[in-house]
Amino acid sequence: MKIPQIKQYLKYKNTILKNNRRSILNFNPDGREHYVYRLTNLTDIEKPYYYGSRTKVKNNIIEDFWEYGTSSKKKKLILENKKGFKVKIIKIFDNPGDKILYESYIH
Repeated sequence: MKIPQIKQYLKYKNTILKNNRRSILNFNPDGREHYVYRLTNLTDIEKPYYYGSRTKVKNNIIEDFWEYGTSSKKKKLILENKKGFKVKIIKIFDNPGDKILYESYIH
């Protein structure tokens, strides 16, 4: 991630926290990995991207993602046609609060 994006995200995070959202977000490391991903549909040029987040259950993040499959409405299509989609792990966090905020930031 480029430095200006980090600064923009931190500004976004501070704005959200000033709006009393801190009580519903947990920023304490909990020993798990939380990640934000981008799923690219290789055949749809109008809506090629889907962004989501997840807390890792498996040892390998990519295996974890493909077993989970996404919360997209197109989950069945994605799991039946894995070769038509590409996943990229955008950022990994040590707490769920940053995962949730970062996903909302990139949307």
